[in-house]
Amino acid sequence: MRVGFCQFDIAYKNVEKNLETIETMLHLVEADIIVLPELALTGYYFEDKQELMKLSSDAINAKVFRKLQAIAKTKSMVIVIGLGEVVEDKLYNTAYIIDDTGVVGKHRKMHLTNIEGIFTPGDVVEVFEVKGIKLGVAVCFDTWFPELFRKLTNLGVELICCPANFGGPWTLDVVRVRALENVVPVILSNRLGSEIIHGEKDYF
Repeated sequence: MRVGFCQFDIAYKNVEKNLETIETMLHLVEADIIVLPELALTGYYFEDKQELMKLSSDAINAKVFRKLQAIAKTKSMVIVIGLGEVVEDKLYNTAYIIDDTGVVGKHRKMHLTNIEGIFTPGDVVEVFEVKGIKLGVAVCFDTWFPELFRKLTNLGVELICCPANFGGPWTLDVVRVRALENVVPVILSNRLGSEIIHGEKDYF
């Protein structure tokens, strides 16, 4: 099985540009499973919940799903991507698993950082059958909590995919520990570039 990740400099709040970048990258890739970053269409940091909800509407996400499903069918691949998910008045930081049939699974980020107050945490841990293996998902800060990985391991997971959007080296170190202690491979896809938050450059 060929697995991998695509990383890119996410254009803040520019869904169309990011989707075009993703389409271009995926058409150049040959792999069975590919992981893209967390909140890959919008960028990461929002203080205004309504603003991100507009960029993560059902209509926008449906368009994304259709395009990624078409790519998955053409390339015979499974795509894992992080997006915002709107459910009534709640906003989730969600990773979707997409194959040639459409969305076959999702994981809502369970562990939120101190700048993710606009999101509702997820509370479901499950594995999904794709390409003949059991696949699990964790989103960025989820990796810092060993309980999630232990639950996935107990469910028989064979590969864990991790869309991410972080700065600093620590999460990479943590992911290595999670992989070693559970004897399971982990694919992490972080964003490239940076975002300007309150006039200061955040690091990625």
